[in-house]
Amino acid sequence: MRKNFSVCAIMLLSAAAFCGCSVVTTADVSSTVDMPSSFSEAAPGVKTDIRRWWDQWQDPVLTGLMEKAFKQNMELRAARSRIAEADAYAAMAEADKKPGAEFGVNGKAGKFSMTSPADMMGDHIDGHPRAITGLLAASWEIDLFGKKQSDADMQAYRALSARDYEQAARVEISAKVADTYFKIQAAGQELDLLKEAIANLREMRRYVKARFEAGQTTAYDLDHIANEITKKEAMLSLLESRRANLIRVLAVLTGEVPQNSADVFGRRLLSAGDAPAPPAGIYPRDLLERRPDLLARSNEIKSLAAGVASATADLYPRLSISFLWSSGVIHISSDFNSVRTWSGIAGIDLSVPVFTGGRIRAGIDLADARLKTALAEYDQKLLQILSEVDSSYSLVKGYADRQRVLDKALAEAQKLHASAKRMFELDEYDYDRVIDSKLNEIAIKNDLLSAKLGYHESLVGLFRSLGGGWEESSDSGSGAEE
Repeated sequence: MRKNFSVCAIMLLSAAAFCGCSVVTTADVSSTVDMPSSFSEAAPGVKTDIRRWWDQWQDPVLTGLMEKAFKQNMELRAARSRIAEADAYAAMAEADKKPGAEFGVNGKAGKFSMTSPADMMGDHIDGHPRAITGLLAASWEIDLFGKKQSDADMQAYRALSARDYEQAARVEISAKVADTYFKIQAAGQELDLLKEAIANLREMRRYVKARFEAGQTTAYDLDHIANEITKKEAMLSLLESRRANLIRVLAVLTGEVPQNSADVFGRRLLSAGDAPAPPAGIYPRDLLERRPDLLARSNEIKSLAAGVASATADLYPRLSISFLWSSGVIHISSDFNSVRTWSGIAGIDLSVPVFTGGRIRAGIDLADARLKTALAEYDQKLLQILSEVDSSYSLVKGYADRQRVLDKALAEAQKLHASAKRMFELDEYDYDRVIDSKLNEIAIKNDLLSAKLGYHESLVGLFRSLGGGWEESSDSGSGAEE
């Protein structure tokens, strides 16, 4: 007994000595990207709050669509379910660090009859055996080298990453909703311009027809303007279908059945001077905390680093403590007294990997390769985002400049058309020039509308690239303690 106790004591002392030798990863998880101090295309200024950037349009229709999407969008619902899934895995990994125990009860009953062969008249025994036993088993694997802790850390970082990805989905959904909404409004304005153009051309046709009947112009002039009207009318159906398709896209984004989607009547697209200005006061390093997808990847990297530590811990011994206790009552028949039993046993299991055919080393190499891949992908994503931000700033500025030039060009085109009409009335110009000047005016109006839409799309893209559109919370992926 003393010998067995001594062996157990030695193993426990060895375990205690090993407990201070937990494995930790020495992998470098920092980014290799040299972050610039500022964006080259951004203007300096007071830092803009971009958490609810769509409010800057002061458009209640747009705000309502955003709120509906955040509540009903199916992608966001799936992302929230993945958070619950990741939390469950984290709870399971944390529970695996603790001792486990189970209790069981077993009951048996039967009947037997026995006659002694030595005495044919012999004794005859009838019995009704019954037995009730209870069993308690407990075990605990001591986390000598931090494998279980590393596994728990790995799942905890994954849970944080799931929260970050839910916020990243929110950023993407908000950008898609705004982008689709502005395209719907632009399509509506394009339809209005087309209908206005057709009405103007029809009015011109009536004027030309009157002059033709008076012998003051040719049939060619009349046919020319009729052909332009036909071409414009052929575009109506296509534009209406395109706008209807966009409304269905918006319905899906807001969690509605597309076949039941209602029309969207919001504000007309604002010019660059009246629309929100591009955000200021945001710097490249802000992206590391503002972009939830970067935060998610950062937590994934930490999870993979914990995975390297877990794989490394497989090289070292594992120690488990177990305990088994049972007790019960066995009753054979009324002629025999009941038998009471009990037993208890405690044990310590120590296992040391001796030969695994390289499996453990391969597992470490696999975990390390996954970590290096994730680091490279993080840096690639970071470079891509840095490019996106400056490109969006540049596009916003470019479309604003284009609007200013087109505003001037439109004023000139309207002046030229008025002049062409006067010259035609004085028989100085053919009617071709009147029609061409009007078509040029219509084309500039469409170009101006396209520039307004481009400004809005680029501005939405800029807010998205800067990580706007999500609300910070206490459990969002700000990172766990390393």
